[in-house]
Amino acid sequence: MKSRFLLVWLPIVMFFAGLSCQEPSENAIALPDNRSLSLTLTGIDVTTASLSLETKDLILPATFTLTRNGSIQDTFFLHRPDTSIYDSTLKASTDYTWQILLKKGDQTEKTSNVLAGRTLDTTSHNFTWRVDTLGYYLSIVRDVAIVNENNIWAVGAFYKKHADRDSTVADRYNAAHWDGKTWTLKKIPTQDFSRFNNHLPPGNYPYEINCIWVVDENNIWGFSEAGSWVHFNGKEWKTNCDANVWCNILKIWGSSSSNLYFVGTNGGIFHYNGSSFTRIPYPDVVDFVDVWGDQEGVVRAVGNNKLRSQNYYNSETFIISSGSVIKEFTGLNRQVLELKSPPDVFLSVWWKQSNQIWFQADNGSHFYKNNKFRKIFSNDYGEESNHGIFVRGNSNQDIAFCGVYGQVFHYNGSTVKKWRDPGSTVYYLKCDSKGNTIVAGGWDLGTTFDDQTRAVITIGKRN
Repeated sequence: MKSRFLLVWLPIVMFFAGLSCQEPSENAIALPDNRSLSLTLTGIDVTTASLSLETKDLILPATFTLTRNGSIQDTFFLHRPDTSIYDSTLKASTDYTWQILLKKGDQTEKTSNVLAGRTLDTTSHNFTWRVDTLGYYLSIVRDVAIVNENNIWAVGAFYKKHADRDSTVADRYNAAHWDGKTWTLKKIPTQDFSRFNNHLPPGNYPYEINCIWVVDENNIWGFSEAGSWVHFNGKEWKTNCDANVWCNILKIWGSSSSNLYFVGTNGGIFHYNGSSFTRIPYPDVVDFVDVWGDQEGVVRAVGNNKLRSQNYYNSETFIISSGSVIKEFTGLNRQVLELKSPPDVFLSVWWKQSNQIWFQADNGSHFYKNNKFRKIFSNDYGEESNHGIFVRGNSNQDIAFCGVYGQVFHYNGSTVKKWRDPGSTVYYLKCDSKGNTIVAGGWDLGTTFDDQTRAVITIGKRN
């Protein structure tokens, strides 16, 4: 039995021993390696690139290395097949390449594609400014809107005489228009609820207009303190009231005359579909101060809870943090926008890309991206301190802010530059930015009775 066993076993041993000593055959079939690393560029600005890594058929967790221009930037562990990577130490207007390496010890087992990208350039801070004072005592600019650099509107209240002494309807205006050379005061007709309820046409009193929105040069909307909407159709201004709109409207945004959003005090959010207003129900403890949207149908309104000592939650669980609320809704379907560590009190909102949002808050100007807030500058009190009130822009590299002490700011994607006249007592309420033009409007508190609260508008043109 023993010899028979050896006769069977030895050939087997010799067979495997022979295999271990043979050179690989040219016709040998290798097992397929289906592992892969795919790197794509999902966004890039002046200083930051957003990358997306997708893996296939890898044993995880695993160690990976990120290289930029061939140099190691980071090593990280990955526990899932995909992830986002943010490279935020880049220089403006510079070409870069990125690659991901799958590491095992000191050895590189697999590499991704080499991804190329170029950061955006900064925009110019080089503006030339002019400041105009309009009207007399109690005159004020409530809002501004740019059609183009030679067609700008400002709304509010403008008096040619002291409003508290001898002004008449003839001395009162509620708009001003810039034609590229001069400002001209205008009277836009406004309706009031008393006449509306009595089925009377608008009177001749030009009530103060709170806000203005330009769809195009022949399609301009506003809302008055008397509770009436105003609309310019390219030929004339028309006005009326709507019984469904009962609050003080403070801001408008819309993509067309059949898709407009009006927001204001006491939880007021209203949608206009071209023929009627529909209220989007909201608790009346919130005063909305700004609204913005995009062509993808995302609309956001920001406001503040009047019960600031409390955290308020309604049945839909909208978020209020230290008195502030931001509400996001698409069409007429409201959704909660969860924000991590939001600022204290929201004053304004703007964006070009719906997942990258600019906020002006009482404690400073903030950029929200990748679920994080980045403060662009802080608000402080004092003539030489920064203090922003409102934000508008053209892109993430071309943002305008306005604020107190006559301050207008420009962010170029990397740095902030501020303009103001030393000793200025101007308080800018609103601004707009389009192309190479920035306009800001408000009022001058003045130092004497004769120059108190005059309307002030500043226009900046990029050289």
